[in-house]
Amino acid sequence: MDGKRAFVDAMEEPHRSGIGLPDAGLMRINRSALVRPEAITGVWPLWGGRAMARLGSDMELEVSRSSTPALKERFGIKGDFYRKEED
Repeated sequence: MDGKRAFVDAMEEPHRSGIGLPDAGLMRINRSALVRPEAITGVWPLWGGRAMARLGSDMELEVSRSSTPALKERFGIKGDFYRKEED
């Protein structure tokens, strides 16, 4: 994988999807996409516990329910996306 790619499509390149993830700095956001966290420029909620991640200025990828908590933790998003936390 060259240094300019923001994500790897694990469905098209399965040989790259499970090897060296922590060392490569990649994060799985859904069943078929691995991303460089530093390439994510925005995150917002979707219904059903999912999220949407913007990569750069022109790509948006859906984040699965199972990957949303790790994404929120990585970016320091506290509490529930859908309601304001009580003090």
